[in-house]
Amino acid sequence: MRKLLSALAKGCRIPQRLVYISTSGVYGNADGALLDEGARLRPHNDRAWRRLDAETCLRGFAAAHGCQLTVLRAPGIYADDRLPLSRFASQTPLIRPEEDSWSNHIHADDLAAACVAALLQCRGGPRVFNASDDQPLPISEWYRRLAAALDLTLPPLLPREEVRARVSAGLWSYMMESRRLSNRRLRRELLPAPRWPDTADYLAALAQAPERIAAALASAAKIR
Repeated sequence: MRKLLSALAKGCRIPQRLVYISTSGVYGNADGALLDEGARLRPHNDRAWRRLDAETCLRGFAAAHGCQLTVLRAPGIYADDRLPLSRFASQTPLIRPEEDSWSNHIHADDLAAACVAALLQCRGGPRVFNASDDQPLPISEWYRRLAAALDLTLPPLLPREEVRARVSAGLWSYMMESRRLSNRRLRRELLPAPRWPDTADYLAALAQAPERIAAALASAAKIR
């Protein structure tokens, strides 16, 4: 990001509207609390720290050059070709519901629509949005719904500490963080009518489209 902004600053014209897709990981673990965009930022891993640093660099650039900046803090992005099918193939365990972490999602089409809406706005100053759908879910519930829609075998549900001992450090860095995102600002200012306000709506439609299911299963995307 620093290299990109340096190059942009040397150009003969400065972009007037910038949209950056960041990560909800900048909030870190909130133990399931509901967070709006004013919540304290507590990145837990290097990946989230890099995104927060990029946000900070962009804020400085926008302030220096009078640009409009929109930051979309996105959680798990999904679509037909972005489903975590490798988890079913490997049967890597999930945390049992009573101990599980909360997760958040947004369909790729809705995230794209939010980007377009941000670029069409004409306003001043930076604005941050939680780019999430309406319904946070325990991680295991997301996989349970996927398994039902795609007729797949749900991975085993185990106690939290047992799962931690059995998964990689990288995967655990996702699973250990628990938060629920408020998308009220997104709904009010950018995306009043998302196509997929809930993963249940998406999966219900997917379950009725065998050709889409076949294509999704063939993609086998390795995404959480």
